[in-house]
Amino acid sequence: SLFMEKSFKYLMITPVTIAILLVAIFPFLYALYLSFTNAMTINFLNPSFVGFRNYIELFRDKFFWKSLLNNIYWIAAGALFQMPMGMLLAVLLQRKIKFNNIIRTFIFIPVVISAVAVAILWKLIFEQNFGLINSFFYFIHLENFALSWLGNPRIVIFSIIMVNNWQYTGFHMVLYLAGLSNIPVELYEAARIDGVNEINQFFKISLPLLKESLLISVILLVTGSIKTFDTIWAMTQGGPNHASEVLASYFFINAFKNHRLGYASVIASAIFLLSLGFSIFQIKISRVGEMR
Repeated sequence: SLFMEKSFKYLMITPVTIAILLVAIFPFLYALYLSFTNAMTINFLNPSFVGFRNYIELFRDKFFWKSLLNNIYWIAAGALFQMPMGMLLAVLLQRKIKFNNIIRTFIFIPVVISAVAVAILWKLIFEQNFGLINSFFYFIHLENFALSWLGNPRIVIFSIIMVNNWQYTGFHMVLYLAGLSNIPVELYEAARIDGVNEINQFFKISLPLLKESLLISVILLVTGSIKTFDTIWAMTQGGPNHASEVLASYFFINAFKNHRLGYASVIASAIFLLSLGFSIFQIKISRVGEMR
């Protein structure tokens, strides 16, 4: 019967619904509740309600805004380097060139390596006295370029961003390669017959048909950048003096070092809402573009 059929459908999605409630919705609602309390690690089961005090403190907290700015740097660097470089590599490696698969593999390898392992490797490379970069500058007698890459508050966040770009450019390359492989070859053949050069083929054929791949790339880049933690923590723990702090590391410090669960919950809510808000905005913009 129709009733039995509908009941069976609801029964099948029940486990997934319960899982989503347990791992996503309930933790967010509980964090939202804690954000209005003075919850500490010693009293989180029985905290006192403090209203909007934590939110007011957040807006006055210079380290929160510094963390947010560093996240914005992280996103901007990804958009200006990872995506264009990933696209360039995808276009070049789409062609049948010698050692194509080997080159693709080498570019993609950093993506599958643990972020902590990558951070430790680059921390050794950036080491001020014996690191590979400074040793090279000493070797060619350019000592002025041998900097404290992770100890200088002015450049530390950009040093770590460089590591992130090195690790994840290959991820975007694979996304674009998948998109390019779905474009019919006949379109390029027809364009060549009409005398269209390769640059115009890219802008007139490839780029418009990669819209879905670009949307996925942007969403993953932004949400991943907002939630980034492991590379920062393994390399500097947000230092020196919060210079490389990001939202996730600032949340961790407040929750597990300062034991301020209530205030940390405000930061966690901000991370969630920023990720969710941008994803919805990007999808809406994409749909508007498709309608036009």
